[in-house]
Amino acid sequence: LFGRLARHLPKGDKRIPTVVDRLLEALSTPSEIVQVAVADCLPPLIRAMPEQAEAYMERLYQTLIAHEKYAARRGAAYGLAGVVRGRGLAALSESGLMQRLREAALDKKSYQARQGAVFAFETLSSTLGRVFEPYIISIIPSLLAAFGDANADVREATSDAARVIMSKISGHCVKQILPLLLEGLEEKQWRTKKGSIELLGAMAWCAPKQLSISLPTIIPQLTSVLTDSHAQVRTAANTSLKTFGEVLHNPEIKRMQPVLLKALADPTSKTGAALTALLGTSFEHYLDSPSLALIMPILDRGLKERSSDTKRKSVQIVGN
Repeated sequence: LFGRLARHLPKGDKRIPTVVDRLLEALSTPSEIVQVAVADCLPPLIRAMPEQAEAYMERLYQTLIAHEKYAARRGAAYGLAGVVRGRGLAALSESGLMQRLREAALDKKSYQARQGAVFAFETLSSTLGRVFEPYIISIIPSLLAAFGDANADVREATSDAARVIMSKISGHCVKQILPLLLEGLEEKQWRTKKGSIELLGAMAWCAPKQLSISLPTIIPQLTSVLTDSHAQVRTAANTSLKTFGEVLHNPEIKRMQPVLLKALADPTSKTGAALTALLGTSFEHYLDSPSLALIMPILDRGLKERSSDTKRKSVQIVGN
């Protein structure tokens, strides 16, 4: 209420900086709901005094990378995103913030700096939405490195950030970053390979349209590294494949998940078995978007098969 009322003050009102300071102080509250509320209130107030935006960004950046308390660093990330939204996307390049965040993400001496940078990537994506997409490609190497970080808190923060980022990106952005991640699977360095696998797994949280486009490419690639010589790479591949099952809500599709994933991984020999399983299933629950995203590539493959039996099954399923 405090932040919402302040946006109605006239531009140049001396009370606005006081309000912003009070809001920034509230960012250290160990509650994400409070921090999100502050970030939502900041943009119109920053627009009322753009000349002070850079000072606020610097203040929040220092808290983000150096503060000892988790809540303060997390709150600073939300505050930073709110200020950038108020100042405009140009603030990222004018302040050199993205370059500084990428450097912080590689700071070997401070896990707080590395974790703080990942927090910022997440909140900038969630707050700015698709206008942040041009910067996503530039932070992929930082995310890949963070997935293999020695600190468990940094790895957890990276996993959460990847989910949020993937849920916000468009189909165009998926096409841009997918080749980078697939290249990572060819790397000899196992940490890079593991990071690429985990980021591919995070694509399970893409919007359904993006998910259905990328699944036929992702699943076979993840399956191909299940036999990798490094144990952690194999574990990451298994976990990522299971992640695609986590976003399914339809019980019938969830039960058939292993068969469907095999069909996506090996469409030449496994499509028929998946179609048979689908045709023999009586659906009693609503087919959610992720479930449709999983089966549509299989149906599409079935309709293109030369085998009349396979094509017939696909037509029957689509008709039903």
